[in-house]
Amino acid sequence: SRWLTTEMLSGIWQGVKALFAILLVFISGAFVNFLELCTLLIYPFSRSSFRRINKQLISLHWPILVWLIEKWANIEIIVYGDPIPDNETMLGVLNHRSDVDWMIGFAVCGRHCALGALKVIVKTGHLLIPVFGIMEYFAEFIFLKRNWQDDEKALDKGINGLKTYPQPFWFIIFPEGTRFSQSRKEANQ
Repeated sequence: SRWLTTEMLSGIWQGVKALFAILLVFISGAFVNFLELCTLLIYPFSRSSFRRINKQLISLHWPILVWLIEKWANIEIIVYGDPIPDNETMLGVLNHRSDVDWMIGFAVCGRHCALGALKVIVKTGHLLIPVFGIMEYFAEFIFLKRNWQDDEKALDKGINGLKTYPQPFWFIIFPEGTRFSQSRKEANQ
């Protein structure tokens, strides 16, 4: 037997590809985050320019995720039902049953060129996710703490902000707000 078998080389190659994907997402994301922080200088003078620039910055980065899902991971997503219109504001209600279901929503949204105008209600903990937390903040996601006294104000402020959003956007809600599991189901019955 040889020191490096075909299986070992294949495993090494898969590891190199995964490292490349992680570096691609986080290095490019950190650069976009830097540019987003620079747009804070524009905000006091023109909120609409701030929003337009941030939409474009996010639209530079998030398609990488769609590419990773559909091309790199070779996952085929098939949407059934009525055609999803392009360039229209849309309300999407999605189930949150796994750790990666949000990626499917990203891929569908990305097919309609709406990634930079994606708005989602998420947990405040998302702000701590490197690269993505800052992008979600600048994308004007609505952050909830799961405490109605705080969340009522956050929802009111967030939805009122969406009323003034100058372009079509997709507003996504995961109504149950957490990943599904049998123990959570039993605890909530």
